[in-house]
Amino acid sequence: MKNESPHRGLKAAGAEADHFEQSQPTASPTPHQLRSLVARAIAKASVAGEPLVAVGRVREGFNGIYAKGLASCIRTIAVAQPDDRLAVFQNMAREAAGYVRKGGIDVSEFADRFQDMAVAYGLVEAHSQDAIQAMLTDALKEPTALNADASESHHWPARSNGLRPENGSGATAALVSRCAADIAPEKIEWLWPGRLARGKHTCIAGEPGTGKSQVCISIIAAVTTGGEWPCGEGRAPLGNAIILSAEDGAADTIVPRLIAAGADLNRVHVVSAVRDADRSRRTLNLQNDLDLLERKIAEIGEVALVVVDPVSSYLGKTDSHKNSEVRGVLEPVSEMAERTRVAILSVTHFSKAGANNTTKALHRFIGSIAFTGAPRAAFAVIEDVEHDDRRLFLHAKNNLARAPQGLAFRLEQCGVGDGIVASRILWDAEPVAITANEALAADAAGTETRTAKADSIELLKAALAGGPVPAAEVNRMGREHGITTKAIRSAREALGVKIERDGFGPGSKSLWSLPEGA
Repeated sequence: MKNESPHRGLKAAGAEADHFEQSQPTASPTPHQLRSLVARAIAKASVAGEPLVAVGRVREGFNGIYAKGLASCIRTIAVAQPDDRLAVFQNMAREAAGYVRKGGIDVSEFADRFQDMAVAYGLVEAHSQDAIQAMLTDALKEPTALNADASESHHWPARSNGLRPENGSGATAALVSRCAADIAPEKIEWLWPGRLARGKHTCIAGEPGTGKSQVCISIIAAVTTGGEWPCGEGRAPLGNAIILSAEDGAADTIVPRLIAAGADLNRVHVVSAVRDADRSRRTLNLQNDLDLLERKIAEIGEVALVVVDPVSSYLGKTDSHKNSEVRGVLEPVSEMAERTRVAILSVTHFSKAGANNTTKALHRFIGSIAFTGAPRAAFAVIEDVEHDDRRLFLHAKNNLARAPQGLAFRLEQCGVGDGIVASRILWDAEPVAITANEALAADAAGTETRTAKADSIELLKAALAGGPVPAAEVNRMGREHGITTKAIRSAREALGVKIERDGFGPGSKSLWSLPEGA
């Protein structure tokens, strides 16, 4: 493909910006027009003979590294303190300009991302568009020590305050701190009192098929309609919601469930993928794409809740069993939640039950302990062993409030359209007193009981298949297989085993035989 001069596109963008300023001098420019203003300034600088970075093809093999470097710059701006953000913005613009100069990212991407950040965090409003334009233009014209290889930049801490080496003086990153006396106390802003808070991360875990995703849908329905919480726990504040769901289809599962739950569909946004610059699609990665999620939150507005189901599908190449790696992903998510004042609700699965983890709810959350350490509250969805069709929604951890009461629910199937059936949550009117650990212990005990009974039935069928057998012999066979007399008796009753007496008095025998058809 023929390479065009980068100046041609810049001049065209500048002409559009000139027309905008002349025709609407007092209007608020659109983001596209604002980026055109930056492009125009760069074009004018080139015409004046000043250094101008070329807008060329991204160097093969480097774009992935530089893209990560750019994402790190954007995150650094996002986590900066408001009073420091302009200086951090300038430093990060200089660093990212180095990536443009090396051909790692395109100048349009540079201008687009930094202009969006300047608008989103009020820098344009506070310091004027001219100041931001000049800052970005200067960054592209002035090579600095910040413009080192992006692979080096990529190793800077994601939560730096933006203080980086600038001129070879040996300056290093600095700790971000505030005096406690300067921090005004704030009360927790609850979406669901005691369970789900704005600016905080809450996690739900349970066995597959227990209704974790339906619980999330029920919560979304309450938030998007200002609906009531179960058992008189108040009413949800009205807000929008975002769903990241890697396991359920949007059209055939998520939307029908939202309709069944009574959610306001106009307030729910389902994120299906990330579309890259080359128009390819991929799964969102919380490690590298958190700024995209934050941008979407700002774009939608009034977002109160973000559901990530399951969270393990959005960790990229992170090893879910390594605490440090998982925390490295989830802690920035929590920081983003605090900045945007949204509640994060993540979903994960239980690990397989074992000898050491059957009765501690927190030990059953699959993967690293960070899955429960990073969230401020955690809840478990557990089957109720006393009611086959009932599930329990129980507190497992809460760093924000006292342990809330336990809840119970059932799943109901209902029609939502032409031949479309979806499930929804029906909360019980009364709370339950059982704890998550007690429920898991009861479930484990129930599983052991059910397994022993099944083994006993299988033994009886095999032992009696050839005809009547003395009861003493059956019990002896049971003991050899580790099955108790009580379990044998329970299996005998379940099978309807026939009992006959062979003889009378001492030496008589009780003979067992299977009924016809058993």
